Amino acid sequence: MLLDMKKDICQQSVSLMKTNRFILRQITKFVAELNAEYYNEILQEQLTREQFDFIHQSTTPLEDAWGRVTHFYTMIGPHTILLYQPGTPTFMSSVYGNCDLATCHDNCQQNGAILGMGCACFLAKFMTYLSQQYQHMCAQEMVSSNNFHPSLYGKALDICLETFAAEDAAAHGRLLEIKDLLLHVGGQQEIKCELLHLFYLKDIAVQQQNNADYDRIVHSRLRLSQVDFDRLVNRREQYRTYKRFDNYFETATTNDLDKPDSNNGGRDFINSELWHTMRDGILNKNNIFKDQDLARVWLKITFEEFEKNLQQCSPNESLLSTVTRQDLERDYKLEKNEKLMEYYVQLQLGMESLFRSAVIADADIFELKTPSICTILDLIGDLIPEVNLIMKSISIAIGESTKWMIEKKLKDLCQLSIRFSQLPEKLARKATIMKRNHINKLGESDQIGLSVRFENMLRPIVKMKKLSIQQILAIRDTKLLEACCIKLLCNDDINPLTEHDELEIIKKILLELKNIHYSWQLSPDLQTSEEQPAEFQRMNKFVIPDCFFDLQINHRFMKCMEDEPERKHRERVKNYLMRLSESKIAELIGCIDPSESTLNPLLILLLEVQKEKHRFCSIS
Repeated sequence: MLLDMKKDICQQSVSLMKTNRFILRQITKFVAELNAEYYNEILQEQLTREQFDFIHQSTTPLEDAWGRVTHFYTMIGPHTILLYQPGTPTFMSSVYGNCDLATCHDNCQQNGAILGMGCACFLAKFMTYLSQQYQHMCAQEMVSSNNFHPSLYGKALDICLETFAAEDAAAHGRLLEIKDLLLHVGGQQEIKCELLHLFYLKDIAVQQQNNADYDRIVHSRLRLSQVDFDRLVNRREQYRTYKRFDNYFETATTNDLDKPDSNNGGRDFINSELWHTMRDGILNKNNIFKDQDLARVWLKITFEEFEKNLQQCSPNESLLSTVTRQDLERDYKLEKNEKLMEYYVQLQLGMESLFRSAVIADADIFELKTPSICTILDLIGDLIPEVNLIMKSISIAIGESTKWMIEKKLKDLCQLSIRFSQLPEKLARKATIMKRNHINKLGESDQIGLSVRFENMLRPIVKMKKLSIQQILAIRDTKLLEACCIKLLCNDDINPLTEHDELEIIKKILLELKNIHYSWQLSPDLQTSEEQPAEFQRMNKFVIPDCFFDLQINHRFMKCMEDEPERKHRERVKNYLMRLSESKIAELIGCIDPSESTLNPLLILLLEVQKEKHRFCSIS
């Protein structure tokens, strides 16, 4: 975004207002590129195929008279009419939220400082309808719609205003934003429009104290005198969000070129209330980017760098380029960040082990030979002080219930896993999202946890298995999550038989984890955002290789059907296996070589079925 800015901004001959337009162009171009594809997807969902065909997307940025950039437009004859994207600053239509001109829908102001997704789609619908009406008018008059006919266009615009003005006044308040674009198509003299006042329908309704019946005003064929019209415009000026914005972007006079202070690197603009309103509005606007959290972080970093460079700009200084999308995705996307993925995979392994076996200690890591669950808890609590803190709170909650209570609660975890098969991986993903800042900052020499004994015990394992610092952190955090799960089960905060919301379970477990982090001052920069874990493929995708069916010809019903989703396939196979006898299940388990990794997903499912059948009853 800041590339080549020195060349354009730092020339002494550039006027202040031209500089401001350039800055606005760079800001809106950045936002437009960020959400262009998402906006395109939403338009395809909300518009009919016929309507969407009137929308065009340009590969090169288009800009209006003030420098606001968009990639979308419609055509009227040979002329282009810009279609503003979500995230565009709305100079003409935005008003303060506490005034009577504010348009609210679903308890949210729609005509604020930044164009939202819903309003942008409404403007697109209006523009496509206008193009349709213009073509229809031309067809009726038997003239080519590829040419521009001002009188026919004016009639089409009147029809559109009559059709959409009431909806705009009630739920959007955005037609004013495109008024100048519509009335000066192709740079022509202002188009004659009989229903021009409908752009100000909300203002008229407020003046008449009639906000409840916009349709009556639309169809009343109201005629405003010039005095009344000027009064409406002046009143709106008082409540406009962007005060005196035209002072920043109107065409500069030739005298400006001679002023020595006309070029200040954009400092006046960056220090203005207008910029602060624009910046805060874009950062806080929801649903204008597909990945809102990633976009918000990226924008914040870019805006900070942008302000810093413009404040320091002088003709002899260069401007630094900001963070790239690839850099940011590497820091915040699991799939593109090896550190995050190592932590995530190790944590998921630990949680799968817990939920599948209902044993709190991972024998592969801790090598504990004792069969007593309570002894294992004591040993882990001794190794990891943070776990000990949780176990003490459990002992307070359950008193002297001892082994039987804890073992019962551990079995509840299996029931939870059976009901919510993706719980371990979603829990691991959400925990990774919460701790990603801390993980990204970890160095190989950093200490994990508060116990030297834990580190001493892990040291030979680390050398043997070549574990990274992220994996060691995941091992420690696995034990914390296990203890949190047991605590919530012991306190009956989670009931495996009555829970129905997977994300609510995750939220409870991670809230307990977060409290432990704060109590022991672990990971002080722990993320607290409400980012939801997206669907993530199973680490071991459920596929049964053909070699299995070469030997087990009586079970070919378990083969995946054409275009059958993985989850549906797994559920169907599980239902089939549940109808087999315990001896048949044992026979199938016995014929699988555990070292054959391609059969691991089926082996896990067979063990799950065996456990479930043993718990309830055998159906042959």
